[in-house]
Amino acid sequence: MLILLLQTGRIHLPKTADSKALEQELLNYELKMKTAGGTPEMGALRTGLHDDLVTALGLGVYFWEKRRRPPRVIWF
Repeated sequence: MLILLLQTGRIHLPKTADSKALEQELLNYELKMKTAGGTPEMGALRTGLHDDLVTALGLGVYFWEKRRRPPRVIWF
């Protein structure tokens, strides 16, 4: 979902070294389903890779989308 938000322009990143690191982490991020219990396994699953920036961005997006918004008032 994060890649989709980046590609459609809903998330904008500055041109910094951290943004380049996030881009690399997104490319390394994997989702696998464990066959025994059917539980998902997510992250940089290969040894030596990081996924902390992807996790931080994902949490930020999740809480932004779930935030309380004031009710809309429609005037006629």
